[in-house]
Amino acid sequence: ASCQEDKDILSEGAQQQSIIEAHTVTTVDDSEGNSYPVIKIGTQYWIGANLKSTTYSILSEASNQIAYSADKYVGAYYNNPQHSTSMYDKNMTEELRNLSGYHYSWEAAMGIEENDDELWDKEQQKGVFRQGICPNGYHIPTEAEWNVLIKYIEKQEKEVGDALKANFGWANDMNGTNSTGFSALPTSYSQGEETFDMGRKACFWTATPNDEFTAKSVYLYAESDGIYITEGDSKNMAMSVRCVKDVY
Repeated sequence: ASCQEDKDILSEGAQQQSIIEAHTVTTVDDSEGNSYPVIKIGTQYWIGANLKSTTYSILSEASNQIAYSADKYVGAYYNNPQHSTSMYDKNMTEELRNLSGYHYSWEAAMGIEENDDELWDKEQQKGVFRQGICPNGYHIPTEAEWNVLIKYIEKQEKEVGDALKANFGWANDMNGTNSTGFSALPTSYSQGEETFDMGRKACFWTATPNDEFTAKSVYLYAESDGIYITEGDSKNMAMSVRCVKDVY
């Protein structure tokens, strides 16, 4: 990279940090001491960065979660998107790598083993939160909670994708305004040891299963200012995780 490119990257990073700080209402630490900004969007409190914990936090007493066997041991870490061999990733700054977080399979994100899926379906019907890999007091957002976020932004007469995407890091400078402070980065998804389409999309799990083998996920694209909730991706895919605060 040229000196000018380095200056541009530093400038973009400083602008991003300024936006994050403007929206941060508090911070929260995970079980490994990683600290995350917490931002308020409408009535919801979201963690404003991708999770990067490899261990589960102690279950929140208030969440009334059943302690699945997967909660007792890590098993959560699936893949670090910074290991991608794409040209885009090779050109990433160290700051961007640190912000990218980890990718988790659905079961890892949820802290659920495959044969526990049916039990979670029943739990969800009771309105119980699933903390999974999230810090205490936070949980994996359901499809309904993502829709609350989407509708709030739409009421502000803003393009949802544009408002959620970080203002740097996206391929071909197709960045967002990040007017919410959500700071979505294009870390895409992984399968096996490979990360695909790095720089071009952001993929997040919801806590909402579609069937035995798939769960709903949320996509943002570099080429679009919209947001898309899928009908269901394979639970073996690995994606980024965001968390929302428990509200009772």
